[in-house]
Amino acid sequence: MSGSTHNNLGIIILTKNIFPISSLVLVVATVTVPLLSIFLFFDFNSIIENYQPYYLKIISFSILQALVSSMISVFLGILLAHLLFKHRYLPGIRQIVHFLAFTFILPTIIIVLGAVSVYGKAGYLNGLFEMFNLNIYGLLGIVIAHVLLNFPFVARAIFQSLSDVSNNEWSLAKHNGIRGFALFKTIEWPAIKRTVPSVLIIVFILCFMSFAPVIIFGGGPNYSTLEVSIYQALLYEYDFNKAINLALIQIIICIFFIYFFLRLNKVRFFSLSDNKLSSSISYSFKYSLDYLLLLCLIIFAFSPLIIILVKGIQSGELANTFYSSSFVTALANTFIISLFSGILSITLSIGLLYFGKNIFKLSSIKKFYFFETQIYLLMVFSPVLISSGFFILFRNFLGVIEPGLWIVIIINSVFTIPLSYSLIKPSFYKVFFEQNFLIKSLSINGFKRFILIEWPAVKSSIITAFIVTSIVSSSDLVIISFFGTNDFSTLSLLIFRLMGSYQIAESHAVSLFFLIYCFIYFIISYKLLSNLNLRIS
Repeated sequence: MSGSTHNNLGIIILTKNIFPISSLVLVVATVTVPLLSIFLFFDFNSIIENYQPYYLKIISFSILQALVSSMISVFLGILLAHLLFKHRYLPGIRQIVHFLAFTFILPTIIIVLGAVSVYGKAGYLNGLFEMFNLNIYGLLGIVIAHVLLNFPFVARAIFQSLSDVSNNEWSLAKHNGIRGFALFKTIEWPAIKRTVPSVLIIVFILCFMSFAPVIIFGGGPNYSTLEVSIYQALLYEYDFNKAINLALIQIIICIFFIYFFLRLNKVRFFSLSDNKLSSSISYSFKYSLDYLLLLCLIIFAFSPLIIILVKGIQSGELANTFYSSSFVTALANTFIISLFSGILSITLSIGLLYFGKNIFKLSSIKKFYFFETQIYLLMVFSPVLISSGFFILFRNFLGVIEPGLWIVIIINSVFTIPLSYSLIKPSFYKVFFEQNFLIKSLSINGFKRFILIEWPAVKSSIITAFIVTSIVSSSDLVIISFFGTNDFSTLSLLIFRLMGSYQIAESHAVSLFFLIYCFIYFIISYKLLSNLNLRIS
């Protein structure tokens, strides 16, 4: 590329793209500033020279629990998706399939509390575990919680891949009498094999960097992961060197898996081909085993939510909880974080999409892919690490003890960017490739172009991204743990504190309200945004 082209690229970016550049600067600053504040406290002579047996133990357990959790999640997800698609004409299957996507974004603390209520020492199935001398608090409990959190997502993604198979292929297989395992081998596996590696890596990373399930079901020296160990080293031991060593190890491992994810990513799970879900209903006793297995998997997938509903109603604390000042404050903070984190996340994502589009137009495709890779690499930075950096910055450099809501909103929004970016990206670039010539011919630029051309095409994706990032931000437990106080908490933090003080009935009541909040927030947000028609007067 010539020097003049490089100059033109720089001039255009600097003069005409204030919004994209501002978005990029804010994202970069949110990551680099806290890292800088941490490294100012770091003794570089201590890198991997102390705690070596401890590091090896933490690394091996982190990988082990993530590997076991992801393998089981993918296996059960494939099995559930297979059964759901095979019997997709049964009543209620459509609703179950749609709800599987929603469970993926529900607050983690609710799922974990539900798992404790079912499988914990006071849970319904505790007797079964004791019969076989199994300890739920350790690797087993962590794996169960991770599977409950992730296998519905896997099933939803695999179901979508099966839905993409043409009707002609299914008809041809039926005509040739292909059934059972032969059908799976010839039709289903070729359809899902491109998705399986992607979901496996996603689930592995989620389990590897998991926090709530590990600290509740594990957390001790024998069952701690890198993420939890970083958190404990910073917040309880004040050993910054130890925490940074662990964080460096975690980042290196996650970069390795993110690399493969970017090469293999074929996951789509928030869209669904409706034409595959409507047909005549037929039943057969020969499928009795299928129906039983399908029922068991569905009950297992939704058991934490069912238990929260039952326990919440039976707790006898609903009225007291609803009128308590701690709940009202936590609810208000959760709503503010949900709303503004969602708005900021999609705003920054759109800015980054514009920035990437300019790189694509004015530079090479390799530079565009390099830029996009950096966005997804946000996934490898631990929320614990970034939060601790800001914690140090405010307390040690700025003298600010309680920075407030805004820092929680900013950190949450940045960490949800890979999610919102990936959701908006397909429709955004579809407009760019399909209507760019028309836009140029009409000389439509800036905000007018977005309202008239891009907004109608990306509206649905933005709605999805907003809802997903809002609810995910509201469920945060790590970031709020650093900046929360007795007067500043969220519903997730309140539930965690109630569980820690063994106020189980109260935690069930708050969880039920949190679950209701997520549903109401989802419905209202969807209705309001769906009816939003932007105009330029």
